[in-house]
Amino acid sequence: MTPDELVERWNGQQAASVADREGRFTAMLDTLELTAGGEFIAVDLAALRQDGFAESGTAWQLFDDYVVYGVV
Repeated sequence: MTPDELVERWNGQQAASVADREGRFTAMLDTLELTAGGEFIAVDLAALRQDGFAESGTAWQLFDDYVVYGVV
């Protein structure tokens, strides 16, 4: 397999993953917007827990900017 073929294969896999993620979280974001008034940090933390992280939280915050972490 050539390097160009590998890159094309990788790009195809990543596009499928992004589309899948967008599909899963679109409804959740709409619901969160209605209930939490735009506090999307809850979605990020819930996604980390759903993906198998034992602990998740905010490592740093400045106004509306957050850095979150997950511990396996």
